[in-house]
Amino acid sequence: MKRVSRITALLVIIYLSLIFIPVAHADPVTIQYFHQKGCHDCEITDPIVDRIETQYNTIVISKIETSTADGFNQWNKYGFLEVPAIVINNET
Repeated sequence: MKRVSRITALLVIIYLSLIFIPVAHADPVTIQYFHQKGCHDCEITDPIVDRIETQYNTIVISKIETSTADGFNQWNKYGFLEVPAIVINNET
């Protein structure tokens, strides 16, 4: 439960910070969202990521399924230990 709260808090912080990014930058913001089917935490964060994607046209979100070989390799190159995970503008 503590882990879910931590993930939710992280996504809320990202969501709130993204409100101001389009004002500060003309370039689009790119987000890589790593998730996996059957992941309970991902079921919680998926709707938040979907909402961000629909509300901000300057944000490009790539949803990457980590259960595929390509998705796992992309996820692994950042050294993540669990999903969901987010990379913003190629930075963790």
